[in-house]
Amino acid sequence: KIILAYKNFAANKNISHIGLGVAAMNTQKSLIAAGIPALVWPIISAADLRARLLAVTDVTHVIISAPWIPTLQMQGLVNDFPYVDFAMVCHSNVGFLQADASGVRLLREGMEIERSVHNFHVAGNSRVLCDFLTSAYGVPCAFLPNLYYLDGTTDAHRPLWNCGALRIGAYGATRPLKNFMTAAGAAIDIARNLRADLELWFSSERTEGGGEIVLNAIRQLVAGLPHVKLILNGWQTWPQF
Repeated sequence: KIILAYKNFAANKNISHIGLGVAAMNTQKSLIAAGIPALVWPIISAADLRARLLAVTDVTHVIISAPWIPTLQMQGLVNDFPYVDFAMVCHSNVGFLQADASGVRLLREGMEIERSVHNFHVAGNSRVLCDFLTSAYGVPCAFLPNLYYLDGTTDAHRPLWNCGALRIGAYGATRPLKNFMTAAGAAIDIARNLRADLELWFSSERTEGGGEIVLNAIRQLVAGLPHVKLILNGWQTWPQF
């Protein structure tokens, strides 16, 4: 029985960084379809995770999304549940970590836990990151990729593109490290090669850490192109999206 635990930001700040939750739910669906029991837990603290583990029997693995639990508290969980395998998954590549010094520190400290116990593992959802950590620090890094559930019985919501407007979306909070400028440039290139009108869709209402500068640069990138229409789509819940 696998627990997929991610930080419940909504409980603390009234905003939900729901991306980790969506990834966990897709992974859960994929695991259950493969016959592996899995639960998704939005948690607010190590104490919250501890209380849930005490209430649920037969848990074999706990996968914690992103390095955010303080190291001493993580060590306490590992010690108190010796027959549960814990993994702390870094959900980004190396470059993205420069925006999270605390996460880097917790990742380094997690390596120390891994060196000392049998039931804790540093992990990543990118082979590039895993290979880097193993090469640079000499520690194993489990590769735990996101799994995306594709229901083969569900009809496509729309037909495949066949001329007409080509719609390309790049979604998420607008931040420099999400590389939306490159996505916009790639979309323009694709549309020109296909000789197609382009609708370029981006999420809106979450411009963070210099995101407005990125969005303005994208506006300049598409300005005056008669075959390109920039569409800003308001922030939505996952089902609405």
